[in-house]
Parts: sequence; C-alpha cells; structure tokens
Amino acid sequence: MTAGPGQTSTADLRIPARAFQHWDGAWRTEPGDYQVHLGFSSADLAVTGTVRIR
Repeated sequence: MTAGPGQTSTADLRIPARAFQHWDGAWRTEPGDYQVHLGFSSADLAVTGTVRIR
C-alpha cells in the first residue's frame, strides 16, 4: 500500500492483546488509552494513534 504526496491511505493493523498486558500474578490488561506509534525506527515515528481498551 502506498500513498503519494498529499494523498492518504488506510491500513488495518492487528495488535495482539498480549502487547497490552503486564504481569501481576497473572497476565492482566488495564483499561484505558494506549498510544501506538508506527515508523521506521524509534527516531522516525511517522504515525501515531490511540487504542482504547475497555
């Protein structure tokens, strides 16, 4: 999928639930908003979005 200058494009990303879990005697997922960043590296994050866990 590509978009030229001034164009937009939509992509669906599947993020495993495990990516939002932490260990607290069992694996738990805390509700709330999580920031998701997408880019070529941590120094080049071109896209940012929010995932809401209920």
